[in-house]
Amino acid sequence: MPSAHFALVAWHINGLLAYSVDSSGNLTHVGHDDQGYTANRVWSDGNFIYLANNTGGLLTYSIDSSGNLTHIDSDYQGDIAVDVWGDGNFIYLANGTGGLHTY
Repeated sequence: MPSAHFALVAWHINGLLAYSVDSSGNLTHVGHDDQGYTANRVWSDGNFIYLANNTGGLLTYSIDSSGNLTHIDSDYQGDIAVDVWGDGNFIYLANGTGGLHTY
């Protein structure tokens, strides 16, 4: 996934947005996906995109070279997914009162 060429936005009730970024820093909207709920945070490891999606849980996406987003899978363990991050080995989901989930 060429994520270095895209800016990703978790846009609250509007889902996940992707923008291309040219060499001058100009943004062009190129992709959008809304699986419902509230998109809180987004993070990418360069291979996949991970979205903390409130009561929708953790969502995974791919993006093609044109910026088209494809929803791959979801995992909901209850509570509210508020933030997501990874360290190269694991994906960490801050899940409200449900604590920290590791993938």
